[in-house]
Amino acid sequence: MRLSVAQRLFDAPADWHGRTLFRTAAETMTYGAARLHMLRAAAWLQRVHGIVPGARVAVCLPKTPATLCLMLGAMAAGACIVPLQFNGPGERLAAQLASIRPHLLLTTGAMGARLAEHAGD
Repeated sequence: MRLSVAQRLFDAPADWHGRTLFRTAAETMTYGAARLHMLRAAAWLQRVHGIVPGARVAVCLPKTPATLCLMLGAMAAGACIVPLQFNGPGERLAAQLASIRPHLLLTTGAMGARLAEHAGD
């Protein structure tokens, strides 16, 4: 049986919680910290946005550790994540969103305004 990345992180042994999961120039995140952020994101998505298993969550955010945790949280909530190219052409992104019809779009305020400009195209 193949497990999702979110499930593998959820099931990570307790002795792994202090191990480094990933490192960037600005920060290091352990398995335990990523697991905690993932579970908090999943709870927030379910409670605040009503995300249920099978819901589509479009993600149009810069590639950061926080974005990864949001995506893992969406998977942990049972959602299908649809990654979109941040800073991609507005017309293409708007067309993708119209086709996908996500239950929720996670993006920045500036990108949301940019996408709204192209929503009627």
